[in-house]
Amino acid sequence: MNLSQTDVANSLGKLYGVHRSVSMISRFERMDLSLSNYLKVYPIILRWLKDSETADGRDKIIRAVVDFQNNNNNSNNNNDTKSPVKESPQAESPVFSKFPRRRPRTILPDSTRRELERIYRQNKKLSAHELIELAKELNVDKKIIKVWFYNRHTRSIIDRKRRLKRAKRKC
Repeated sequence: MNLSQTDVANSLGKLYGVHRSVSMISRFERMDLSLSNYLKVYPIILRWLKDSETADGRDKIIRAVVDFQNNNNNSNNNNDTKSPVKESPQAESPVFSKFPRRRPRTILPDSTRRELERIYRQNKKLSAHELIELAKELNVDKKIIKVWFYNRHTRSIIDRKRRLKRAKRKC
């Protein structure tokens, strides 16, 4: 049927009154769910799949998706909507406009990274006050500094484990 995960999630809500996120559908497809989540979702998706095997069921699913798109797309008042079977661009889906966009990756200048490395070598765990002062000094958000220290600490643990493995191999 060439439906997107968004279309599947929307049709589950429209047809069966069961609202599942797009990520839940994606994780179901990848088999990346906990057993309890899988057991909750499986009967509903199985029912949806059985409905999709019949022409009447497919028609209901497609109508549910089109209805959902029509109801959530206030800018298009005409009935000239695209069929979800042919084309369903997730990026333009009205569902995604309800959620905040993810913050772009922060790229710190080399001078700031060098300064953070220097401070990390001196003090691996900053107090809240030190964190705020450092953020002001470097003109960077305190959350970014906190995440940088967390990631740097994690990287040092991973590096330490790698060095231990190499040392054991040499023995």
